[in-house]
Amino acid sequence: MINGVSMSSTTISTAQRRTLSRSRIIAAFAAAFVAAFLFGFVPNAANAGTANSATGTFTTNGVGYQNYASVRTSTGSAIAYTYTGPRSTSVASGWVGSRGRLFTGGGALSCEGANSFSSVTLGAGAYWSGTSCTRGGSGNWYSYGVSSTYTGSGYATTYTFQSPQQSS
Repeated sequence: MINGVSMSSTTISTAQRRTLSRSRIIAAFAAAFVAAFLFGFVPNAANAGTANSATGTFTTNGVGYQNYASVRTSTGSAIAYTYTGPRSTSVASGWVGSRGRLFTGGGALSCEGANSFSSVTLGAGAYWSGTSCTRGGSGNWYSYGVSSTYTGSGYATTYTFQSPQQSS
């Protein structure tokens, strides 16, 4: 007793401390296991929205270009875009083409758009876009596009990087 207050109710034995520590450790491991299980089995795709690939750079006939792929999803639908444009100079109308291609999460080509060529002069840093068709249904999707750039006598084809997967 200290100042008339019994300490027996607040005193914990060494055995009780060990049991309490073990219980906390077990609870922490159980929580970590559940979290690892849940996060380990969630599909690696973002929910409805937009996912863009990294920007690629390339040169055709002495002109530097850049391109990237984009996939956009909403509940039950998906569409792919390809963006292509000059990096540091202007190019004439018709020099840049883009074609969107939409793939399923499993890697199958779902649909491909037609080449869309620029109908205006594109300044440095501007992009011309091309689309795929729109697909309905739920699932994971990604875009892997195609750029066409004028060589002086025809067109060179350059692929974008693949976008991350996006779910619809």
